[in-house]
Amino acid sequence: DVAVMRARLEGAVAVLGSATPSLESNHNAVSGKYQRLVLPRRIGSQGMARVDVVDRRQTLKAGGDPILTPPLREALAERLARKEQALLLLNRRGYATSLLCRECGMQAMCPNCSVALTLHKGGRVALCHYCAYETSAPRACGSCKGEYLRLTGYGTQKVLEAVRAALPTARVERLDRDLAVRRGAVARVLASFEAGETDILVGTQMIAKGLDFPFVSLVGVIGADLTSYADFRAAERL
Repeated sequence: DVAVMRARLEGAVAVLGSATPSLESNHNAVSGKYQRLVLPRRIGSQGMARVDVVDRRQTLKAGGDPILTPPLREALAERLARKEQALLLLNRRGYATSLLCRECGMQAMCPNCSVALTLHKGGRVALCHYCAYETSAPRACGSCKGEYLRLTGYGTQKVLEAVRAALPTARVERLDRDLAVRRGAVARVLASFEAGETDILVGTQMIAKGLDFPFVSLVGVIGADLTSYADFRAAERL
């Protein structure tokens, strides 16, 4: 919005580029407020990727891995056998999304922000992703003092752990904002992947756009519907 307004004030041209424009931008193009410029073909000879949607409920009912479904695990194994690479996308960093008390149902909360703390480092550290408040994972509920606490949900750290357990011969790396705070870490991980020294790269939205790796033949989106929120942009975000 700021870029469009500034271009208007300066008498300049603003170019908005997106494969998934917002509803507002699309409406502005349809109504003639914006001029629509279309790129109808992909660069190169490759067509659009085939998309397979897997219902994880069936896997959970059968007592299977909640993170790696059988079709995804088989597809990853096929890529390893063919010396190809894969990306696994989950837009949640950390190990588990919350620590839940089984007795009263309360979650471990940030004292500053009133949001659930995310568990890191195998569930040993609780961290607030808003204000960076950090503490050791509590051993008892702060509300009822109950000791029956359960890790719920999962982030990129847990996905990394699951992939290494399911495919022990695979060379797996992780790329998210937790790693990005270390100087040179992002460049090192991407260089390793580009050089073929990594088979599977697990990451958040940092690996979703702007990268081009010719030997990647599989992208797995873990829990695609986890990106859906209860608001009018839910379908757009998904």
